[in-house]
Amino acid sequence: MKNNKGSALVETLIALGVAVLIIGAITGSVMSSLKNAEYAKKQNIASQYAQQGIELVRKKVRTNWALLIPKTYCLLEDSTELIEKEITCGLIANEFVREVKVVEDPLLGLICSGGKEVEVKVMWTDSKCANPLCHDVILSSCFTNHNEVTFN
Repeated sequence: MKNNKGSALVETLIALGVAVLIIGAITGSVMSSLKNAEYAKKQNIASQYAQQGIELVRKKVRTNWALLIPKTYCLLEDSTELIEKEITCGLIANEFVREVKVVEDPLLGLICSGGKEVEVKVMWTDSKCANPLCHDVILSSCFTNHNEVTFN
């Protein structure tokens, strides 16, 4: 009888150990899914901020092409002004950074045919980052001056 009690205790401990492993695996899967969902949410928000940046530049150059000077700018939250970047740009919603880079005739016109390329980059950080702002969404668009149409 003493031998049966000991084997029942061992069986119970093994069953508890297996249960703990299963619960741990489920918890790990749930945590991973939550982190992935949070990343996807932030990526979606960053894409929206980048699209807003492209649209803002599009509206500005329709009225004044000369505003599109090749530089890197900051575009802050709720702002319609491009501010020349000095060191870093301020935060949007306390976690995103948005930069607008204007390049004149990139790659000798192979991309924009003599226009200007505008690249809006939105960056953020999370717990997976070893360095600040390790995630980004980049949208680019080519702009041409339709006011300079020439006819031969």
